[in-house]
Amino acid sequence: MLATRLQSHFPPLVGQDRRVPTILGPEIEYLDADAAATTRPLEIVQEKVIEFLAAYGSVHRGSGANSRWSTEIFTAARQAIVELVDADPRHTLLCVTSNTTAAVNKLRRKLDLRAADGDTVFLSEFEHSSNDLPWRSLNPVRIPAGDDGLLDLDVLEDRLSRRQGKGRVLVAVTGASNLTGAITPIGAIAGITHRYGGLVFVDAAQLAGHRAISMRGSGQGDHLDFLAFPGHKMYAPFGAGVLLGDARLLAATEPDEIGGGTVDFVTIEQYDLASEPFRRENSGTPNAVGIVAMAVAAQVLKHKIGFAAIARHEQELLDAARQRFPRINGLCLLGELDYSAKRKCAILSFALDGHPHALLASRLSHEFGIGVRHGHLCQFAYVARLLGLSRGEVEAIRRDVRAGHREAMYGVVRASFGISNSVDDVLRIADALEEIAASADRRQLYTRNAAGEWIPKGLPAVDTAGFFHLSEARIRHAPP
Repeated sequence: MLATRLQSHFPPLVGQDRRVPTILGPEIEYLDADAAATTRPLEIVQEKVIEFLAAYGSVHRGSGANSRWSTEIFTAARQAIVELVDADPRHTLLCVTSNTTAAVNKLRRKLDLRAADGDTVFLSEFEHSSNDLPWRSLNPVRIPAGDDGLLDLDVLEDRLSRRQGKGRVLVAVTGASNLTGAITPIGAIAGITHRYGGLVFVDAAQLAGHRAISMRGSGQGDHLDFLAFPGHKMYAPFGAGVLLGDARLLAATEPDEIGGGTVDFVTIEQYDLASEPFRRENSGTPNAVGIVAMAVAAQVLKHKIGFAAIARHEQELLDAARQRFPRINGLCLLGELDYSAKRKCAILSFALDGHPHALLASRLSHEFGIGVRHGHLCQFAYVARLLGLSRGEVEAIRRDVRAGHREAMYGVVRASFGISNSVDDVLRIADALEEIAASADRRQLYTRNAAGEWIPKGLPAVDTAGFFHLSEARIRHAPP
């Protein structure tokens, strides 16, 4: 098959051949279908991180050979990330964060929008909590979306047109939904927003590892003002994320964090902020390892694989899903968007009649060796809507959850795919779902734990002590 051929040309990931036990028989090759939550590192990323660590030194803070070398590699890594998203290198400021959530909160602090001044934030109806909760103090305006996850841009323009001259405007939208995979038309949204004097922020956590992004746009007012994404969803899970934007906007005000590295001079009474924007907005010692990992992954995705090849690969996966998933008895798919890779990433969210989402996910794992995500997926309201829950039902569930009954939480199961997946993976999931639907009696093999998760009865605990046991043979003692 074409997908298998394409997949075989993609660089391998760490742990790609892992095998896991099941309750139905011997160990089986693990199927990782949770790319929308996190991806394992590319092997080349791991190799380059080890190479970087071999001569690692303090970035921007030393004259030794390791420090100078690390600083130069770190600086080049920042440039590679700017290039990944086609941002203007002359004016783009990159802020190192721990993840996308931290990036959104940094942007909120930097912009300092205030409802009392008439400032307004527009959000899509399906934002991840990370790009929702930080803006709640501004009573954000929601851009409605259909059940397929497509935004109503006419409503956005109408509401923007009514706000001219009434404070600052920020339109903050996801680049791709982590629930349905729907790809947001960020260029069109930017064009509309800029016509009315607003700024645009894109949460590209789901998008950056799947499709090409251009912050510069076409030059017709469709540029992106701010962008954020993490390394852990683009095959570089080493604890770094980034916020990018025009330095003239991000560094125009006092730094939101101040301390080491953000100043040029300090006296007992005064301090002088650093003149360089990067230093002003990146306090302390940065996660150079994480940024280097992101840069290596960026080079692989953009120049070695190419986003066009990734899109073709995902279309093959979606085509396979189109042939099998709708035929599974009792399976309800959410926002399939005609299984088109032009309109969505390879993400499939679903529910199965007679199976709570936590039980379904557990059965996929413990009987078939398939790792998926389940629950509300940090989109409480939109998941409730797609599941057809009334406001009263949602409030009743909320009361139960607040009372400690976590098993009452509604949700779906999500299978999400990346470059390490193949058509065979999609078919394996479909086969597993068909068998689960036909063997509801196996639920008696499971019990709930204190967290409300379904686990097989008698499942042994993870050997954490064994993991952290440090054998003498692996520790080199320094001479006395």
